[in-house]
Amino acid sequence: MEDEDRLVIKIAWLLAIALAAETTLAGEWIFRKTGSRREDFQAFRGSWQTLPDGFAVSLDGITMMGETSADFLGVHAGGTRTGGCYSWLLPQTNYVIGCQATAEKFTPGFFQVAISNATGERVEEMTVEYLVWYLNDVERASVVKLETGRGIESLREVTACRFLTPAQPVLPAQWENTSRSSVVAFRPALMPGETIRIRWTCDDAGGSGSRDEIGIDDVRVTLFPPKGTVVSIR
Repeated sequence: MEDEDRLVIKIAWLLAIALAAETTLAGEWIFRKTGSRREDFQAFRGSWQTLPDGFAVSLDGITMMGETSADFLGVHAGGTRTGGCYSWLLPQTNYVIGCQATAEKFTPGFFQVAISNATGERVEEMTVEYLVWYLNDVERASVVKLETGRGIESLREVTACRFLTPAQPVLPAQWENTSRSSVVAFRPALMPGETIRIRWTCDDAGGSGSRDEIGIDDVRVTLFPPKGTVVSIR
C-alpha cells in the first residue's frame, strides 16, 4: 500500500510540474467577456522578461523558449545575420516582435498566444488581425503561416493569411509590412473554460543563402458572442 501511495504522490507531482510548465511557458489571454484585445509589442525589448502577457516563442517549432534562453537577442534595427528572437525597432519608434532565422533557428519556429474563454458562454467565431513586417535583403523566401487550434495536434493553417517574402531582394532594403485578417469559425463552439491557440509559424520557402528578418505586430483578437445574443450598450 505504501508503494501505491508513493506512486500516486509521484504522479500527482509530475502532473503539477507539467501544468505549471504549460502555464509558465505558454501563458494565456483570458477573455472574461466577448470583444477585442490588442497587443502592439511596445514594451517588448527582445527578452523573455518583456514578452507580452500570454505570448510564447519557439526557436525550433517544438520547445518554448524560457527565461534562461540565450536566443533572446534584445533590440535591433535589422540587417543582422545572428539567428534568434528580436525586438525590431522600426523606424525608431515602433517595436515589433520578430526573428532572424538560420538553418538551426526558426526553420521552423513560431510565436504563439493562447486564448482562454472565461466569458461564461460559448464562442462561435473570432477574428484575428495583425501586421507582418519583413526586411527583404537576401535571396531566400520565407513563409509566415497563421495557425489556430484547441491543442497542438489540432492546429490548422488559415491559408488565406499565408504570406511569403519575395525571393529576390530589393536593395537598399527597407522594412515593409502587409496586413492580414481572418474570421475563424469554431465548429464545435469554443465552450467556457476551453482554450484556443493562435500561432504564427515561420519557415523557409525557397531560394538559398541567408534569410529575411520577420516581425509580427499590432495583433488584435476579437471573440464574438453566440448569434442571437442581445448586447446592451450604455
